[in-house]
Amino acid sequence: MSARVDQDTELSVFHYQNVLTVFTQSPQTSLKVMNYMTNRIHQLMDTANILTQVNANQRLVMKLADFYRAQSRSEENITLHVAKKLLATQLGMTAEMLSKTFKKLKKYGFITEYESHITLLEIPAMCETVKLAPEIFQRDLT
Repeated sequence: MSARVDQDTELSVFHYQNVLTVFTQSPQTSLKVMNYMTNRIHQLMDTANILTQVNANQRLVMKLADFYRAQSRSEENITLHVAKKLLATQLGMTAEMLSKTFKKLKKYGFITEYESHITLLEIPAMCETVKLAPEIFQRDLT
């Protein structure tokens, strides 16, 4: 097995028996881990659906919506926490296609971009252009 990282990373190793003991003795911890894993599986299933059912423009707008909903602030600014090359890979497109898609969104006045910061200017119009419902940007209020 091999792995590559694009940022500073700390790797930890835990012995199976120690982890099993923690989960057995702490039902709260077990529930938190199961909740996290459930959410992560849900995110991965959404990603698989996105990659197989929509076009590149829609995939980028849906990813921007994911970033927007994930942040705690209620402003229209989002920060890309991954390199664009990695983002392109995650979206199933080339870096060049991602760049063209960002340029198109900027050209139409839907976003502005400065380094890794993106400001969403016209969410409804952007969604309409790529044939998506603007509700994908709504945060879960529950």
